[in-house]
Formats: sequence, structure tokens, C-alpha cells
Amino acid sequence: MSNNYFSGVIPILSTPFDEKGLISFDDLKKEIDWCIEVGVTGLGIALGSEIFTLLDSERKEILKTVVQQVNGRVPVVMNSGGEATFLALEFSKEAESLGADALMIKPPQGASGNNLINYFIEIAESVNLPIFMQDVIEAQVPPLVAIKLSKLHKNLNYVKSETLPTIPRVAETNSYNTDNSLIIFGGAGGKFMLQEARRGSVGTMPFASMADFLVEIWNQWQNQDKFAAESKFRKYQTLIDLVAMDPGSAMWLTKDMLVRKGIFSKNNAFPRRSCNKPDEEIFLEFHRILDELKI
Repeated sequence: MSNNYFSGVIPILSTPFDEKGLISFDDLKKEIDWCIEVGVTGLGIALGSEIFTLLDSERKEILKTVVQQVNGRVPVVMNSGGEATFLALEFSKEAESLGADALMIKPPQGASGNNLINYFIEIAESVNLPIFMQDVIEAQVPPLVAIKLSKLHKNLNYVKSETLPTIPRVAETNSYNTDNSLIIFGGAGGKFMLQEARRGSVGTMPFASMADFLVEIWNQWQNQDKFAAESKFRKYQTLIDLVAMDPGSAMWLTKDMLVRKGIFSKNNAFPRRSCNKPDEEIFLEFHRILDELKI
């Protein structure tokens, strides 16, 4: 699928691992179909997919599976960053060859100045896909740098602003974006989706488990029913906050939610990365919230 403009809710797929770390491709396909059924405008494979825990062969197999299962219904965004330019170039060219419609790239940790500029320019020149520059606190793409890059190469026309606090980060980026050369997305689990939208974001990339209600909220917002959108968002705020409590807990809780929705088997709801499992009290609170929301 070719798509020159991305917007709306593009969730990051969770990877269904069993207790031994094996991938359930059947559950992954169910997740893809469910997300499309609830109205997402794209699908992503990225940090929330635990991409950095995957073997190279698994990265390829997951992307192939997603592209094949999507079958052109929505665009697919693949994280292809690496801690060396060489790696990012190889991952990016590979993603394009396997059918990705766009790339998402976090710069190497600590990269700045000309090193940061050259990293993105070299990758942009090696592919013919739009690139989401991922701005995170440990590997930042500052607003003025993102604007500069968007003018230096046509493929560098998106930024996913996740450096905390994200609300002023999105606002700052938008304030410099006077010619709209850069398209701004939010992230951070969708936690500040509407506040970011008020400040220039055109979409968000949350956890896939939240796709259904976040699509409803986003559509209300776009249809100018902003009061209803804000009201519904507040209804889910405690759930979103709890899931986004820390990256480790998010891996457990978002997969548990997919089990509740009948998308993942309970046997395929484990993180592969080494992260702390929330304690019993957190799970009990989580399940009470899900019960209240009828999830």
C-alpha cells in the first residue's frame, strides 16, 4: 500500500510470546484483524512489540506476517532504527523490501549535532519510504532538528514526539513548523492524545490493546464533537495511566487486556524482555478497572 499521509490511530502491535518466548503467529494474525475491524488507520511494529528482543529472522517473519495478513487494508510502519548507521540502513532497506509502507527510527542514544543529522539523511537516501523520526527522552530529535531534517529530505516528514513532557514538546515542535513541512504524531501509550491533538498532532501510536476505544475517541474529536471525546477519554484515563505506569508493567498489562478481549490466548501473553511483573495488587486493581469499563 502506498500512503503519502498518515494520521489517526496507528497502534503498535503486541507480540504474543508464550512462557518460553516462542511467538504465536496465529494470535498475531487475530490481533491484526481485530485492530483493522475497529478502525485503525495503520499498524506499527516497534518498541511496544518488543522489537529489540527479536532475532533477525524473527523480525523478518513478523513483518512478512503482518504485511501478508494486512493485505493492503492499512499501511504498515516498521521500526528500523539501530545503534549504528550501518544497522539502521540494513534494517530499513530490508523493511522496504518486505513490504513496509513507512519506517519509524529512533536515533542512536546520545547522537546529536551533525551525527544526528547525517544518521537520518543517510537512511532517508537509502529508501523510498516516509520516515517517522522517533523523539524519545534517551535518544532525542529536538524540535528544531526535526524541522531542519524535514526540509533536507522529503522522506523525513514525520516526527513521533515522545520526549517527556510530551504536551509542551508537541507544542514547541508545532510552533516552529510554520510551513507544515513536518507532520507531528504523539505516542507515549496515547496518554496525552487529545492534549497533543490540540497542539498540532495529527495522530497517535498507542498500545494495540486500546485500539477500539481510542479510535472511537479520535473519530469523535475529528468530527468536532470534542466535548464528547474528552468525556470518553476521561472514562478510560485511569486504565491508560495504569498501563503506562512503567515500560515493564505495560508489557504485562496490555497483553492481559488482549486476553480479556479474546484476542490472545492466556498462554501467549508473556513478555520476552526481562521486566518486572506487576504484583498481585496491581493485577487486581487492573481487573477491577476492566470490569468497571466492561472490558
